[in-house]
Amino acid sequence: HRDHLKFEPGIDAQEIDRIFHIGPNNPSTRPTVQIDNVKMMNGYVVFSPGEGAGGGIFIRKGNTSFHNIVMTDNFASAGAGGAIFQYDADSEMTVEDSTFSNNEAIAAGAIGGDGVLNVSGSTFSYNEAHNSGGAITHQGPFNLTNSTIYGNSAGQFGGGIDGGGPVTNISHSTIAFNKIGYSGIPNDNNGG
Repeated sequence: HRDHLKFEPGIDAQEIDRIFHIGPNNPSTRPTVQIDNVKMMNGYVVFSPGEGAGGGIFIRKGNTSFHNIVMTDNFASAGAGGAIFQYDADSEMTVEDSTFSNNEAIAAGAIGGDGVLNVSGSTFSYNEAHNSGGAITHQGPFNLTNSTIYGNSAGQFGGGIDGGGPVTNISHSTIAFNKIGYSGIPNDNNGG
């Protein structure tokens, strides 16, 4: 039995920059990246043309897999994905047995993006989005299994999840005590 709260080694970006930028600008290159057993914290990104998202990790292109990671206290000041942003709609990201907490962004406090997103056995807690998707905002196919989305908040829409993708599958998961701020529309709770 693994203890998901003990992580050695760790990467602390000290709010200087994001932790990883994955994938080249070359459209013909599509890397495959796997990151396991690491804590990543204090990633910070301010607006840069085309890439003001992904406070911890920005995935421009490629298929990525994250297993047994912790992402905490990452911040995207001008875009989506406080912890991770998946830019490429043709990519696939898998997140397993991981923890996302206290990440913040304009949208998608923890994870945002457009490609396929598969999440299993993971916990998202106390992430914040100023606009939508306190934990997750995803526009592509999205599968959530055996996971917990708890105590996240968003300014307007989807305190836990804001999903606009073609397919969203949620099974054996707990989504509770997420909240939104006032949307300005009477009698509209916008999915706290």
